[in-house]
Amino acid sequence: MNGLFCPKSFENKQLLRTMKTTLFLLLFVTFQAYCGNSYSQNAKVSIPDSQLRVGQILSQIESQTDYLFVYNKKSVDVRRTVNVDAKNKAVAELLDEIFAGTNIRYVMEGKNIVLTKRGESIENVAGTQQERVTVKGVVTDSKGEPIIGANVLEIHPQRTCQCHFSHFLHRL
Repeated sequence: MNGLFCPKSFENKQLLRTMKTTLFLLLFVTFQAYCGNSYSQNAKVSIPDSQLRVGQILSQIESQTDYLFVYNKKSVDVRRTVNVDAKNKAVAELLDEIFAGTNIRYVMEGKNIVLTKRGESIENVAGTQQERVTVKGVVTDSKGEPIIGANVLEIHPQRTCQCHFSHFLHRL
């Protein structure tokens, strides 16, 4: 126990110094990874002084950046006219101006911007954009014979269903 935190031998001192240096470098690299600027902080747009519909502004933001907008057409009025004058302005700052005084909020998720009504969840918006499709069929081999118990794979999102006898019914 004596000398555990104050090593006397040269080998123990060097081991302790190596451990401290390794811990410092590990923490430094970890914090640097979290400190990097995200795309939303760097993306800037320029729209000359004009009166445009919200839909036109969203299209210009999409064309000048890598962002894609996701929204429910019933919730967001894209025909509303707004005065815009943006010269090298951050996308978040421009969206704050466009939707000021409305019940629309936005969430930046990676390179997608989801527009929702306040109080509406993001999952509801994504779900309303996709239509449900039912796929039915018969799985057969090269001779046209039904294959019993075959698996059917949906590519994206990757889900499978198993055939009952040779018929399948899959709701996407």
